[in-house]
Amino acid sequence: MDVLNSIIAARVKSVQASAKGYSGSCTYAFSQMTNPVADIIGKDKTTKDGICEMLSARWMVENSRGRSLQAWLSAGAGNGIDANKIRLLMQLFIIGESMRPSRMIDESDNAAVRRGAQNQDAATQNFLLSNGLVPVPGNNGGWGQGDSSGGDKIKHLIARDLCDPRGGGRRWRMIGIWGSVGGHAMAFSGDDTGCAFFDPNYGAFAFSSKSKFRDWFTHAFYPMAFYTKLLGKRYELLDYQKAG
Repeated sequence: MDVLNSIIAARVKSVQASAKGYSGSCTYAFSQMTNPVADIIGKDKTTKDGICEMLSARWMVENSRGRSLQAWLSAGAGNGIDANKIRLLMQLFIIGESMRPSRMIDESDNAAVRRGAQNQDAATQNFLLSNGLVPVPGNNGGWGQGDSSGGDKIKHLIARDLCDPRGGGRRWRMIGIWGSVGGHAMAFSGDDTGCAFFDPNYGAFAFSSKSKFRDWFTHAFYPMAFYTKLLGKRYELLDYQKAG
């Protein structure tokens, strides 16, 4: 994965800059593929390829509170990143295995892999529950699940489902995507007033409307991020809302 990580790292700035062309903005120029984060997570073999699911979950929590991941990561570290905050997320991530095709869609014959996937599922959901985000009844654990035989098609399916206003109100959606190199997690939140998106590889973004986001996601983000070929096999969205 080291070569792939280097390829993604080289694309970070161009992906972040692309939002401006779609009336959006990069609100946090973050990437787990560049230093200092890459250096911190690279010290452990379990996390060296990324801690995407826990970073996405933390972003969802902060966004639901009207705060930012940047503020949480920077607390006590000035304008930089607090290494201890990254290490905390690493510890939570290590509880289970990183996302794989068997994580939400069980297609593995390896029982150990399935158990690791379930452990990560449980760890992430427990983290979100303990921070005030609960699964949406009837929409979680399979809502938005998709399968695409072509990598170019899947970006349209993901964007369509992310922008679906099912149930009304603001929702927070965990995004899982899989392909030839394994899996990756991202997060989204949106309603009629606008939407926000986070990819641990490329940072946080904001758009004034879902239509602007959808255009950017399909025409700029997904192909520029190098996901079309590498992460174009399957996807799933898990829907959350504020408790109470």
